[in-house]
Amino acid sequence: MEEHGSIVSREEGTKNCIEGFKKMAALAEKHKVTLVLEPLNSRVAEAMKGHPGYQGDHIDARVEIVKAVSSPSFKVLFDAYHVQIMDGDLIRRIEQHHEFIGHVQIAGNPGRGEIGDNQEINYRGLMKALLKVNYPGYVEEHGKRYAALKCLDAAVGLIANAIAQSGFTDNTLLIFANDNGGLRDEMNAPYRGTKSTNYEGGVRVPCLMRWPKKLAPKSSNDALMHVTDLYSTFATLAGASLKQERELDGKNMTDVLFADAKSPRNEIIFEVSGSVRLPAIRKGKYKLVGKELYNLEVDPSEKNNIAEKHPEIAKELSSRVAEVGRQRPPLTGMDRLMSPALPWVYGQQENKNVPEWLKQEVQKIRKTQPKEWAPGTTPWPQAPKDGKIIYTGDGR
Repeated sequence: MEEHGSIVSREEGTKNCIEGFKKMAALAEKHKVTLVLEPLNSRVAEAMKGHPGYQGDHIDARVEIVKAVSSPSFKVLFDAYHVQIMDGDLIRRIEQHHEFIGHVQIAGNPGRGEIGDNQEINYRGLMKALLKVNYPGYVEEHGKRYAALKCLDAAVGLIANAIAQSGFTDNTLLIFANDNGGLRDEMNAPYRGTKSTNYEGGVRVPCLMRWPKKLAPKSSNDALMHVTDLYSTFATLAGASLKQERELDGKNMTDVLFADAKSPRNEIIFEVSGSVRLPAIRKGKYKLVGKELYNLEVDPSEKNNIAEKHPEIAKELSSRVAEVGRQRPPLTGMDRLMSPALPWVYGQQENKNVPEWLKQEVQKIRKTQPKEWAPGTTPWPQAPKDGKIIYTGDGR
């Protein structure tokens, strides 16, 4: 590699790497993390797709460095894209070097893009090879949904382990929850509806909490709670004040969670009018979705609309939703495209200094998008007339 006007030979570069990586690996072992060394191809000159002049371009040589460092916390990153360009013979190299592989990365070749029919790598063969050598990482051996759940389970485990390794387990409230239900009705059974609705299948989600010596293992709590309550609960646990300029939506649930107290919440307003879902409210055991009324104590699956039997309850809940809806500022410009279509990227500070190349790429995409819409339509989903929004995705 050429550096500061001089050329470092591969032999000298390898020696320097081994000496430096041994020091880094010792530190990695101490902190119980794994470092991975990635070979990058030196043949492709296009930015971010190749690295001309880079010495670490052959997988076999990188594995030899890993062997020389000889640490359980130092492995090689097997990037199929780079290895294919420089060395090929991917399946044999996986079988040969599998014990030294710490991470596998898959990208399409040519182009380092999405995997597709125009790629030269046999990805199905790669997956079978990884399974054959018992690669411990994420390998697509299940359908899309179950593979996603496997990855989610592993990711949550990493978070829990990080808390434990940092010594924070006994002083940390760990919460696992979701913001909505699943994409398809069958995922939310026995509850009705999907994530795009305000029926129970769309809004009732699991919530798991762990705090050793504060919450009893395998205990349960069916008190009424909304995700906005986490803010007030966290603030209280941290010793902060809940007195704010504007009234908080969330309730303090510390006594509910840790003292078996009754929930201070009697209602949840899921949506007011003018959104992409029907306005909905729950108060006590009753829930109003649009003009439909349900008694969740006896009908949690929302099969029997009792609005005609209890018109006074439906009217009361509808009036409450309208009252809260009037507190929201009016939504303007819903019938037109954003002009200019900002932000370029998310984040107020990040959007101030967006590189010109990124703007150009975004503009290329925007030029392919519709510039006008038929009367009565918008670029985003319309409020449903029957409480449903049809999902056409793959169900992941």
